[in-house]
Amino acid sequence: MGFLNLFKSKLKEKEEIEELQRQLAMIHTELEKLQKRESPRPAETMYIVEKLNVERLRVDKFELHNNFGALGIKELKGKLNIGANYGYDIPDDVGELLERKDKEIEDAKNMKRRVKKEAGTSPKLNLNPKRDL
Repeated sequence: MGFLNLFKSKLKEKEEIEELQRQLAMIHTELEKLQKRESPRPAETMYIVEKLNVERLRVDKFELHNNFGALGIKELKGKLNIGANYGYDIPDDVGELLERKDKEIEDAKNMKRRVKKEAGTSPKLNLNPKRDL
């Protein structure tokens, strides 16, 4: 009797598998039909706003991130005006003028050092007047 029950259950399972395969094939054909059919898209409506009045604006959260640490500066030009500047303008050749002044100052320092050095190596002369006794 056990062998007969086993045979019947296997036959029933085979019939169920065949039924599921048929249903799967039907679903597959329906899906292909739906994919082939082109559904017309509704026309997208475009609105043009000429004027927009905003009476009140509420911002829940505002985040501002300035990453100046990653900013590289190769050359810095221009001027920075802080406070009242009444037409004072720095000439474009100010760098050259400053370099010339620095060179003049350095030359003067070198001349002073040379004079001190030469004065230190020359013989010293002390003149004291004779006193009459």
